[in-house]
Amino acid sequence: MTAAWDPEAKVFYSQSDIPGLVVEAESFDEFLSVVQDLAPDIIAANIPDAKAPYTVHVETSRELIVAAA
Repeated sequence: MTAAWDPEAKVFYSQSDIPGLVVEAESFDEFLSVVQDLAPDIIAANIPDAKAPYTVHVETSRELIVAAA
């Protein structure tokens, strides 16, 4: 799962290979919290063969534009 940053909307949004897991949050910490809350039920419902406990790998990057010195 990737937490991508939308600079216009100022939110992190998910790009996920977990069917049905769609997340949007204003901060990365909030994003992780939502994933942690939603993922178990969504994985259980949409990937019935998955064994608990589940591991969800979350990656993110964010472009930073800085002025020249």
